[in-house]
Amino acid sequence: MPFNLSSIQKWLSSRTALGVKLWVLIVTSVLVFLLLIVISTFICHVYCRLRRRNRNRRAEDHESAMSGEVLTVMEMNVKKSSDDQFSRQGSETTQNSIVTNLDYSGGRYSPAAVTDERRRIVFGLEEIALATDEFSEENVINIEDYGVDYFGNLADGTKVTVKIFNANNSIGDNEFIREAERIRHISHKNLVKLLGYYTQGTANNRMFVYENVENGNLHQWLHGCPQKPFSPLSWPIRMSIIQGIAKGLAYLHEDVDPKILHGRLRSSCILLDQNWNPKISDFGLVEVFPPEYLSGPNLVGETNESLESTSPFTERNDIYSFGILLMELITGRAPVDCNQSQPYLIEWVKSMIGSQQAVETVDSKLEEKPSPKQLKRMLLIALRCLDPDEQHRLSMAQILLMLEPRDLLLADGCRIRDNETSSRSCV
Repeated sequence: MPFNLSSIQKWLSSRTALGVKLWVLIVTSVLVFLLLIVISTFICHVYCRLRRRNRNRRAEDHESAMSGEVLTVMEMNVKKSSDDQFSRQGSETTQNSIVTNLDYSGGRYSPAAVTDERRRIVFGLEEIALATDEFSEENVINIEDYGVDYFGNLADGTKVTVKIFNANNSIGDNEFIREAERIRHISHKNLVKLLGYYTQGTANNRMFVYENVENGNLHQWLHGCPQKPFSPLSWPIRMSIIQGIAKGLAYLHEDVDPKILHGRLRSSCILLDQNWNPKISDFGLVEVFPPEYLSGPNLVGETNESLESTSPFTERNDIYSFGILLMELITGRAPVDCNQSQPYLIEWVKSMIGSQQAVETVDSKLEEKPSPKQLKRMLLIALRCLDPDEQHRLSMAQILLMLEPRDLLLADGCRIRDNETSSRSCV
């Protein structure tokens, strides 16, 4: 029987065995079917969320059990390593509080670095533990009074230095992340690059992950090398090192806005690559640690007398520490050496200059000594940096100019005069 519109309408309007019209039954069936699909989808979604939550809870319980073991290993390694040769660079403060109450970040093994939705480079604790061989004693690079440095090798082969801060770091997560992001975006050839960080909600779960610089630090090469006839750090190399330090510090003080202070500049913070190029590490920590952490002569290299001032920390304090670094490079002596008759480096150098024996301040391990003019210029820069009156200390721009070899400065002056002469002749 051919179908037309009237016959279809008549068919849909016919009553079924249930006493309802056929079209009502069809519409009801479709609606019920769609409703069942919606309900099934909702049930599946709830079920998946519950499974995921239970799986994460089991992972957290598993990692909580593991974290106690990792913590024990780390504490043992720090205690055992405090007597290692690297401990000469840090203070004699007890290191037991350096790593405590560490928690895993939750979840499975993370990739080498995870970029979250705000484009922060965040590392997972398990990834760092694997990279440092469970914070092995053999991976300890350096111990300071505010943390421990470990060598690490990430899963992708990237070599890093992991700095674990101690529990005295009391700023909040948001402040820590803000400062870490600020430091991470600093890029200069004479500054150690911060690759990322780790934080997990408590003050003592803080780590910085830096690029690794493989040739040790300036303190080791100046004061920790076995006694040999001559130091591998020749006078030209030392001058290149101090110029690189000055360029990096000038960048932090004058090219970064707002400026970044170092606060703890000393020879153990100057890392050297295979070509003796210096890289400043640990800059910006003055914002991470409370002010009292930057007091004391062992931290900024100043004498007790110079630290009696209650004035706020400024770039002039960094310049003071730079002056001490320059004296170390000239003399080969540590800022404080109790084995010497005159233990304080600054006082000894000043006394030698006052007695017309400046030439005797030059490191005896230098095979080739600087000329009297070179020595006088370097000592003058150091003393200007160490002026007790902060307002009379040099700026980093002035230091960079004074560090330039005199012949280059004269050549620049000649070029300027030649240009002026040619300009006048043209007129």
